[in-house]
Amino acid sequence: MKEHLYFYGYRGELMKRPFDSLETLSAANHCPPLLEQFISDSGKASQYDPVLIANPSGRESISLCLATDAYAGVGRYGHFGDAVRVSRYDIGNGSYLYVADAVGHLAYHKPGVAADILPFIRDSDGNLYFICIRKGEAGSGPLALVGGFIDKKGVSIESAAESAIREGFEEIGLRLKPRDSFPRDDGNPHPDHIEVRAEFQGSEKSECRLKLLGTVFTPTSDADIAYGFQRVSMTTAYMAVFEIGKTLSVADVKGMFKGDGSEVKEVVVLSRREFSGASFKDSHHRKLFEQALGMLDIRV
Repeated sequence: MKEHLYFYGYRGELMKRPFDSLETLSAANHCPPLLEQFISDSGKASQYDPVLIANPSGRESISLCLATDAYAGVGRYGHFGDAVRVSRYDIGNGSYLYVADAVGHLAYHKPGVAADILPFIRDSDGNLYFICIRKGEAGSGPLALVGGFIDKKGVSIESAAESAIREGFEEIGLRLKPRDSFPRDDGNPHPDHIEVRAEFQGSEKSECRLKLLGTVFTPTSDADIAYGFQRVSMTTAYMAVFEIGKTLSVADVKGMFKGDGSEVKEVVVLSRREFSGASFKDSHHRKLFEQALGMLDIRV
């Protein structure tokens, strides 16, 4: 019989962590890091593979001791820590063989950098609506901005504006097409404005400009905290006001958007009288929302 126990190391310190397999480290999108390299013993103990025959009592402390020895012997560490594996073999007669046989170096495959988009709809009567989402159950729970992590495209990484546009389509079905190519060659990674054409669910269309709100640092995600990892995270946000040449109700506006049904459980439309009471899950979402209202000269 063989089983594995996994430990997490960071900057020379080792501790038990809430993952029970190496696959767990890459199970969630974006948050847990990947194993950059997994060094495994081929059957012959190496310099960092201590071996111990022991009674099964106190297996956690025995395994932790072995993992600590193995971790100390690696001599180099991953930027975001390491996963150390101790394998336990039942060799009969109440005895077990413990082998600290593998160390994996952890690295994020994408930076913790995100982009958000804050879309507003203004109808012909001057009514203003804001579109956001709920990622929990529909009809309850805090609000969130439309957005997500910046992705890789082959060997390149999206700009914040490209990510904001992509997330707008993926999460609420908003199609934005820049009138010109993205300004990548002027040395500014975050252009102040981008002229776009918008297509909504149904037949509504509009033209406007995405306006840069700015970049803010964001707190460590709940998933990162659960795994004991830390990284610098930030998001860059753009806003836009889409003019629609007819009178619209909240229901009309909601019909212009569509949630993806997976992470986004509900598209939420806030009328202007609801702006002040909007409750966002993350404080930086509220900060960006208020910043957008400031650009519109709306006080809440």
